[in-house]
Amino acid sequence: MSLWSTGTIRPLTAFDSNVSHPAYIAGGHYVIWWKRHQIIVHCNGPREGLVEVLFMCGSVKARMMCDEVEALLIREAVQDGERTPDYWAGRINELVKLMQEARIAEAPGRRRGCISGRISA
Repeated sequence: MSLWSTGTIRPLTAFDSNVSHPAYIAGGHYVIWWKRHQIIVHCNGPREGLVEVLFMCGSVKARMMCDEVEALLIREAVQDGERTPDYWAGRINELVKLMQEARIAEAPGRRRGCISGRISA
């Protein structure tokens, strides 16, 4: 088993609450002690009850009590360059704007649905 991460690690001893649903933990990658090794798992689920734990080293999914996982918790793995939903919405808006500008810049005769000349009788 090995520590798997593509980001920075910050110390953590308890799960953070999900901003939109305080009864749930903030899903993400966490470092836990597991069989005398530090490993990365992805956790999400309710604060009270069973938490879904995905072991990154073997792609094994398990359901464990939140308190039990929190007792094993050491750190949180924060992805480098993590993007927020606002970032992606802004990026999509930029791309749509570029596509509209490219459409306007096309020659009138090459636009779909446009007739380039008049029909003469």
